[in-house]
Amino acid sequence: MVCDDNSSENKNSNQIETEVPIPYEKLKEARTLKYKAYKARIEKAINEGKLFRIISTMDVSRISVALRKRGYIETIPHTWNNKYYRMSNRELLDKACDGNMYENCLLSKMIEGFMPNYMWVVQPRLYGIHKNVQFMNKILIEESVDWGFKDGMCKCMNKIKETAGEDVINKHYSRSYTLVGCEEIKEFNRDYRLTVAISLITLILSHSDPKTNFAADYGKVRPNIIDFALKIIYEEIEAKKSKSDITYLDGTVYNELRWEQMKKGHIAILKRKEKIIEKQEQVIENYIFRSKVALEQVHTTWPYRKTDGYHNVWLCKPTYMGEGYGIVITDNDQMVLDVVNMKKHNKYIIQKYIERPMLIYGHKFDIRQYFIVQIDEEYLRVWSHPLCSIKFASQEYTLRNFHESIHVTNTAVQLKYKNRSNDKRLPADHLWTLYDFMSYLNSINERYLWKTGIYKQMKEFIIEIVKGSLADIEMKPGRFELFGVDWLLTEDYTPVLLEINRPPSLEYYSPVSGIVCGTIMEDLIKVTVDFVRNPDVSTGDFEMIYKTHIHLEDDS
Repeated sequence: MVCDDNSSENKNSNQIETEVPIPYEKLKEARTLKYKAYKARIEKAINEGKLFRIISTMDVSRISVALRKRGYIETIPHTWNNKYYRMSNRELLDKACDGNMYENCLLSKMIEGFMPNYMWVVQPRLYGIHKNVQFMNKILIEESVDWGFKDGMCKCMNKIKETAGEDVINKHYSRSYTLVGCEEIKEFNRDYRLTVAISLITLILSHSDPKTNFAADYGKVRPNIIDFALKIIYEEIEAKKSKSDITYLDGTVYNELRWEQMKKGHIAILKRKEKIIEKQEQVIENYIFRSKVALEQVHTTWPYRKTDGYHNVWLCKPTYMGEGYGIVITDNDQMVLDVVNMKKHNKYIIQKYIERPMLIYGHKFDIRQYFIVQIDEEYLRVWSHPLCSIKFASQEYTLRNFHESIHVTNTAVQLKYKNRSNDKRLPADHLWTLYDFMSYLNSINERYLWKTGIYKQMKEFIIEIVKGSLADIEMKPGRFELFGVDWLLTEDYTPVLLEINRPPSLEYYSPVSGIVCGTIMEDLIKVTVDFVRNPDVSTGDFEMIYKTHIHLEDDS
């Protein structure tokens, strides 16, 4: 019998060996013993519920390896496309060795007809097809609020605002709109115009000496745009206090001409460095004083607007596309509406861009973090993993240029670009480990910031999302799912959720991703297999951050 079809390559080519033929009876006996051993192994796996199947275009071999170490046997899908499956059982048996493809295929053929107990799939549609499988890595979330999609996340956040509060949600999730109806468009326009007004006074006050924004002789921008901006701001503050939907921004009373003047004035000051026409010192000081008071009230009323900046930049994100594809960055409201109208076959969400992110050596970055939602007969649990990857943009941050290499930190986007800053402190493959990031925090005297501030807030917000979605999740025991969350940090170290990836990519494309994704997959098996069988065993670095009793509906 041959154990390894490549074994001949291991022989010394200079040495002539004479193979002694094995007697047929001994060969037959050895084959029989080997087959019986495999049969016993299969019976044990079946009795213990240890059959698994993976249907995935992604490389999740670490999951397969971890399951096999625990005595699981794989049932291979798509056998018509498997060259090993076309071999006879005897041929497979002769070539089978511990863990090789011949062995895996032979075992799979021997358990043909048995349903797997544990399934790993990528496509959500497979959830219904394999609904009777005991354990599966998919949970069912109501489609309209499915936070694995950008529009679902947007609607989910709007729903959670009712329980968690608007300030909590807007602190960790940038203002977003789906623009699918007149009301949504109206809400976006209202927010956009208020943001222009706030951006204008923020811009004026951003100078070390705000008086330099004014000039009597060569000023071109009329000062009444400040009055109009302040009026808009106070109208909106009053509307929030009274919970009224009617403000000066509504079309029935809104002066479109003055709005256009304010918008153009903001652009003129910001981009062309033009000055506001005013020569009287007392009037200038009054404008500055009123602007300071208004901005203080803005930050009291909407604390999350502190990171808005003053460029009024927005993102257009395709709802059902990932990896940074199709994102449009703009500071023009008409361009936002044009993008949505021109591409009606693609749904978009519109999201306020975080203009003041935390930067590392002048570069924007985001953090990929992972969590699991797990359901059994009694509880829904949420597990969070501290191991993260830090994904850098390849070019230095600026708002004078909206190129994706500066602003879109998705790995698929950044791998197209080389690091052009020539800063050797930054990784050539755009990725840091969590250890690298914590070392950086230590270098800026923020040693404990990750554990006590950033990561703590991430976990708290994940809990809010899951708690707010309990009514929209099918409580089916044996269901679990791994999610990949992308976070941005603001300049004051507040984590802001960018998106939840469902499923997250677990591919290896650098040493960092190999470490992170490999560890996540191995620890996931500890949670979804080991913990299920014995709650006292190690779950790796996955930490249970939330647990709630569930009510199972009687299917009868």
